[in-house]
Amino acid sequence: MNVVRRPNYPASTGDPAVLLQDSAFTLRNQSCDILVDGDSTANVGIDPTVLAARTGLTACNIATSRPIVDQLGTLPLDAFLQHNPPPKLIVLQYGPEVFYRAASGWQHNGPYVSFLMLTRNFPPQTALRTMLRHPAENTQFVLYILQHQLLPNHPERQLPQFHRALDHAAVSNGQLDLNLPAQTACLAPPLPLYGPVDTAWIAQLRQKYQARGIAILIRAAPIPACDPQLARFQRDLTPVVDGPVEALPISSFVAGDRHTTQPGSLLDTLGLVRLIQSRLIQSGLPNR
Repeated sequence: MNVVRRPNYPASTGDPAVLLQDSAFTLRNQSCDILVDGDSTANVGIDPTVLAARTGLTACNIATSRPIVDQLGTLPLDAFLQHNPPPKLIVLQYGPEVFYRAASGWQHNGPYVSFLMLTRNFPPQTALRTMLRHPAENTQFVLYILQHQLLPNHPERQLPQFHRALDHAAVSNGQLDLNLPAQTACLAPPLPLYGPVDTAWIAQLRQKYQARGIAILIRAAPIPACDPQLARFQRDLTPVVDGPVEALPISSFVAGDRHTTQPGSLLDTLGLVRLIQSRLIQSGLPNR
């Protein structure tokens, strides 16, 4: 645990997302009228500076990744709300597949980022209790850390890209720029669905934050127009989330992935702006 709690551990991995996922726990007195949370589709796809420019409201992005959503739920969001003024609006954006939930997310997604979040941001005994409830995943995590320490990945080669991504996140109030080339063909296979659409989970999310007087939007992230599951997602999710599942050109996504390029993130963010304008103006949120 001491290894991953070191301040320089994220840089040693060469992965800026490792450091950015701490932001929900480290930010203090951050005024965010619009607070974006969710999985990595939100972390990469939603640009708070565009939200602010188009709505006149301050905006921040504290989204993390799917394993954290599946395994730890809204723990990062709840930690942020303990130490910062409440937002006017919470946006939860997830890839469409996340809404097709299994009873447990531990069996489908690797434990690394979830255990890393626990060990870096909570007292050791708190993290240990969760880790001991999942011994197989805990063993995977420990082996990964040992491998990382014994076979270092030459982090000095990765630091320029690491710091470039962090600089962008600082300027944009939390967005991660992957800085990868765009896809040119729709070759990635569909992502698996681990259960039916979990309407009870969606309703629970709404009730949890509305009870605190915070407006909430729950949104499925855009996917490529050529995705073979697009029609199913649009049919299944439109009645239970806010807004339709939008289709974007394949060139809006990075190579081999569901995450957006920077031009794609602009389209993603503008889609969210339209949703905010159409759904929440009547609730009293100002709009320029």
